[in-house]
Amino acid sequence: MLCLPRKLAFGMTSLLQLVNNAGVAWSSCPDKVLAAKEVLNTNYYGVKNLTHALLPLFRPSAAGSRVVNVSSMAGQLAAVGNNKWKEQLSGEDNLNEEVIECFIQAYLKDRAEGVDTVLLIPNKEVFEAYGDYTLSKAACNAHTRVVARDLANRKEGEKVFVNCMCPGITSTAMSQNKGHSVEEGADTAVWLVLRPASECVTGKFFLKRQDRGFFYIREAFSIDAQSMIPEK
Repeated sequence: MLCLPRKLAFGMTSLLQLVNNAGVAWSSCPDKVLAAKEVLNTNYYGVKNLTHALLPLFRPSAAGSRVVNVSSMAGQLAAVGNNKWKEQLSGEDNLNEEVIECFIQAYLKDRAEGVDTVLLIPNKEVFEAYGDYTLSKAACNAHTRVVARDLANRKEGEKVFVNCMCPGITSTAMSQNKGHSVEEGADTAVWLVLRPASECVTGKFFLKRQDRGFFYIREAFSIDAQSMIPEK
């Protein structure tokens, strides 16, 4: 992955938009810690590392550049049951990559010990199937806020608007082909990329073109998460 920025820089390529769309729901690895790391490597570390690597290549533009991270309602702060971690991830000025990393390491410790003290998901079956995904998307959402805050003071013509969005349950292999069309799932990401600069915001979470905030959660989808747990 990190070869790409070098190739782009060597070719004097500049960027205006980045959509981090790679994502996995679970890993088939039998080792629970390694499985969690595989999900995190795609859903969080991949987003984080590629964004940091490509930011120097964003060129000045009156319209501003855009970073859109494809995330999930599963990563909303309301899904983090441990109040200590919820409070730390809710912070504005004190939230940083070190806090996010400590959150991740606490979860990996849980996985190694076979407990759930971080997310506190009451349904064990759902936790085993989607705990890694929920954790990774919560980290992705927090990372979005950190990057947006750190870039917020760039002068006009060098602005980078950083947001995340939830595509909803989209009919792909990840959802076992349940949900709405790919076009509908991609709509909000495309909208965020193409919005006029005068309408742009940064550091927000969107669902169906609406700012839902990072705390919002409800029965947003018609398909229950348990129905998508892969058969053993």
